[in-house]
Amino acid sequence: MPDLLTHSLLNLVLPWGRLRRDELGVFVFGGVLPDLISRVPAMVLGRWLQPVLSDDMDIDWFINGFSALHLPAGYAAAAVFLASALPRFMISASSRLRVFTLLLGGGLIHLGMDMFQSHLRPAYRYLFPLSLRPMELGWFDPDLGFYSWPLLVPLAWFAWRRSPRLSK
Repeated sequence: MPDLLTHSLLNLVLPWGRLRRDELGVFVFGGVLPDLISRVPAMVLGRWLQPVLSDDMDIDWFINGFSALHLPAGYAAAAVFLASALPRFMISASSRLRVFTLLLGGGLIHLGMDMFQSHLRPAYRYLFPLSLRPMELGWFDPDLGFYSWPLLVPLAWFAWRRSPRLSK
């Protein structure tokens, strides 16, 4: 998925040396998390679970329910859950609130960049439940993110080198 690499590279570049490397890792993970918790379960369930079930059993409502995690409110709830469920040794020197803000910030950048994409059918309803109107600007196709890689890869490398290591 070119989209995941583009989100990762962009979230590496944007902080540009203002986050420690361990915090930068959480921020980048937050940048890919909306797709991992919404699209991956929907694809797995749609491909492997639905064909096994009988024809009269409709689970589309369950499969499509994961798309709520690709909305700001659903993603914020998932970030709260993940930050509170992580064991202490995985949080390192950061507090749970800091991990939550890094996950949330990375994910909101992801959702903001997805607003620039165009889809075959209306995609994301970011203001749900306040509005059912899809919000996308349609500036580029989601699979064309690799055009930005020649610019983002060197910038991400420089940004990674510039971010301070965790002091002992």
